[in-house]
Amino acid sequence: MEKSQEELEQLLDALRQGKLKGHEIYRAVQAFGENNFQVARPEVEALLQSDDFELRFVALKVLTGYWHLAEHWETGILLNTGKQPTRSCCMIQKSSAAFGQPLI
Repeated sequence: MEKSQEELEQLLDALRQGKLKGHEIYRAVQAFGENNFQVARPEVEALLQSDDFELRFVALKVLTGYWHLAEHWETGILLNTGKQPTRSCCMIQKSSAAFGQPLI
């Protein structure tokens, strides 16, 4: 769902101030991704450390699927498997993402 710059900035402020809870956070992060609002990148990256698996997944989906940030492809493999990715695994992930089909 497309949001205005002002709406995205308000969501980011609310996230920074801890005013969003539960699924409100998921929806905000998803909106940042869908609207290519990379101003929120530090906050989205910080969510990769969350104890909430679903929230980590949404953050990773935004970083890799929407924003195509190559440095997070390996992060996705590590978060999903708990192991360092192999070179061939990374190549498959990068190829998949290049064609708009992220594996995560």
